[in-house]
Amino acid sequence: MLRNTPGRKNNYLYLLAVFILLFTVSCVPKTLVSVPGYPGAASPKPQKHPSATVDQKLKKAEELCYEKKYRECAGVYEELLKENPRNRELTPLILSRLQKVFLKTGDYEKSEEYGNRIISEYPDYRGMPGVHVDLIEAYLGKGDLDRALEDGQRLWTYLGDQEDKARLAYILARVFSEKKDSLNAFYWLVESERLAASAELKDRIYQQMTKVCSQLSKSQVSSLLPEFTGRFPELWLQTRLIEILVDDGDLDKAAEKLNSLADTYPMHPLAKKFAQLKEAIEQQRNVDDTAIGCLIPLNGPLQPYGRRLLRGLYLAQELYNLSTWGKPIKIIVKDSSDSNGVVTAVDELVNDHHVLAIIGPLSRKVVDDAAREAQKLRVPIITLSQKTSVADIGDYVFRVFLTNKAQVKLLVAYAAGELELERFGILYPNDSYGRFFEKAFSEELEKFRVKVMAKVGYDPGTTDFTLPIRNLFVEAGLPLPDRHKKEKPISVLSPPAFDAIFLPDQVQTASLIASQLVYNDVIGVRLFGTNLWNTPRLEKEYAPYLEGAIFVGGFFAGSTRPEVQQFVERFEASYDEKPQYLEAQAYDVLNLLLAAKNNAENQSRGAIRVELYRIKDFEGVTGKMSILPSGDVDKELFLLSVKNGKITEVRIDQDRLYMKAKAME
Repeated sequence: MLRNTPGRKNNYLYLLAVFILLFTVSCVPKTLVSVPGYPGAASPKPQKHPSATVDQKLKKAEELCYEKKYRECAGVYEELLKENPRNRELTPLILSRLQKVFLKTGDYEKSEEYGNRIISEYPDYRGMPGVHVDLIEAYLGKGDLDRALEDGQRLWTYLGDQEDKARLAYILARVFSEKKDSLNAFYWLVESERLAASAELKDRIYQQMTKVCSQLSKSQVSSLLPEFTGRFPELWLQTRLIEILVDDGDLDKAAEKLNSLADTYPMHPLAKKFAQLKEAIEQQRNVDDTAIGCLIPLNGPLQPYGRRLLRGLYLAQELYNLSTWGKPIKIIVKDSSDSNGVVTAVDELVNDHHVLAIIGPLSRKVVDDAAREAQKLRVPIITLSQKTSVADIGDYVFRVFLTNKAQVKLLVAYAAGELELERFGILYPNDSYGRFFEKAFSEELEKFRVKVMAKVGYDPGTTDFTLPIRNLFVEAGLPLPDRHKKEKPISVLSPPAFDAIFLPDQVQTASLIASQLVYNDVIGVRLFGTNLWNTPRLEKEYAPYLEGAIFVGGFFAGSTRPEVQQFVERFEASYDEKPQYLEAQAYDVLNLLLAAKNNAENQSRGAIRVELYRIKDFEGVTGKMSILPSGDVDKELFLLSVKNGKITEVRIDQDRLYMKAKAME
């Protein structure tokens, strides 16, 4: 009889272990696919184990992505996708990686395409929450903020993974920030920071919090501080308070608080911001309150416009220095012709000449760069560009310009509220200018239930308008009569096709269209135009066919307003010619800035900025001006007409007109 010795017992255990191992191996399904980082799941069809080549390509793609060689990385993944077009485990992984790669490159359409493919073809993919988060980030990148917000808030309730939720909260914060809802953006960033585990995401949260806090008002910061005392993001709120003190011109208090923070938290993520604020305070203290910087095109195709701007600036400077008991102001001019040199020009005005504020530039090509640099250096800049988005750059950036929307608003209010016109036709050049006015004019007319009977575009440069005119009447349901058949003119048919026709084009083109309307027996229809008609050439060359036409202008030298007459007299005495819009605009902008300077509590740039925002109904030669919270200037325009071959001003109480028009909406 065998005895159970320790050695024999170990042999039995060994044999038993081998038996169990063999049995286990025989029971493992052969349908599992193993992908690094994504353990496989059962597939309806047998799949081969990924080869070493697949593993190597995946590793290579990840290395390229880590090195930020996204184009090469995408190429490797796309090659893998061709080799594995329907692998239940591998294909959705490759698609999700491609979705992320194109998200990083800014190709949001491509990223969205891959994300949607995963959702439609692989709904059970275990990485689906991340796919949805990436899709929402793609919507944000495309500028589809409403969709990003709606889908993001819906997804929030379903997400379980903490890091996915942290990323989504960060994206929603960015969406709210883009929508200018800084308070909601703030709270989403707080939530994102609470959930975030990765250092990379936390760094992005800190950077975004700096941006969001810069949008918070003083009252918002004051109400938030008690709630976040002793925890994130208290220091961001404290730093924003210091910014506000600097912007208000309270430099001593700002410096005291800043030094305390910088000494207590020398290694904080905001340390760089502390240094920038210290530099800003020193720059604010080292200001020459008699120096005004000007960015003017002194070379290139815009040089003639720059020369006209300087005339208006120098006249305003001369009259101010003659009328003040204080120190005379000086104008420091820098060339804004070169887009590469405009940032240097702003730096020189601030750091070398220590200017109180900057006027200009005019060109839309350089205005963004100049505005960003001025915002960074915290110096007020009043731009003269037609670019509408420039004031969004920051709260030190202002814009004075005759806007197209303001033109449309006045023309439609006068047509509907004063003339009580009911039917409009629109003939417009098929370019960006014409299409903008066609759309804006139509939308404004709809507010007053004024019917747009027809609108027809034509090729820019056209000289024969027979077909566009005929198409305009055909579209309105009233074919243009054949003038050779002695039918009645359109104007006396009942009901008339149009009360008025809007022609947003150069005055010479408008005059040509008007003459061809008369040739086709279309008479008695009032014409409306834009500020492009406000030129001396109208009276000299084009007045006969534009009698009774209505248009707008940013300035009218023939106005009977006393301030305009005085300006025109002084300008003619200095330059022996009548001023036009650019001269008047520059004259008004400098006087606007000097009014803020005279009202400021101290002569810091921050104090000037505060006073600029307080300006309401400033009486300039280009009309009344008020600075809006956006930094844009709400400006009264001149309503003009042609009477007896001369441009005349239509004097009307515009405030009353707008109130009447508002009641009609």
